[in-house]
Amino acid sequence: MRTISMLLAMNDLQVLAITCSQGTLSPSSGAMKVNSLLAQYYHNGFPIDRSNTIDYPYPSWNRYAEGIQWGNEYTKVRFAKNSIELLNSVSANYLHKITLIALGSLKTYADWFKNNPSIAQKVDRIIWYNASEQNTCFNYLIDTASFSFFQKSNIP
Repeated sequence: MRTISMLLAMNDLQVLAITCSQGTLSPSSGAMKVNSLLAQYYHNGFPIDRSNTIDYPYPSWNRYAEGIQWGNEYTKVRFAKNSIELLNSVSANYLHKITLIALGSLKTYADWFKNNPSIAQKVDRIIWYNASEQNTCFNYLIDTASFSFFQKSNIP
């Protein structure tokens, strides 16, 4: 919530879309909370979507995080068809290099790159929220295969 709020408040950054994957929250719960936050900031109509769930248990702090209200929880949510289609559509005609920000696992981006390998030419870098001791961090542990995928790529 804080990171998204800060990114939306920056004048020199354009947020193209937000996808919600499984992490502390389920993809659907995360998308509902993001949608509530966007509505609170009058960013209605901003493209958001949720990825599929993955087979990994939620962390011990999930119940606490579920209880945090991000805005008006009763705001109607309009999702795209799926995260990959959303990312393809917002990047298709975008003329600048894209910086991807991952606040959870790298799965959604790895799935996108596997589905659309040419997207690598449009991506400048990936900023990933993770601990310096990555092998013990939740964002790494939830999907180690996606980290390995990007580690083998040429994307910083």
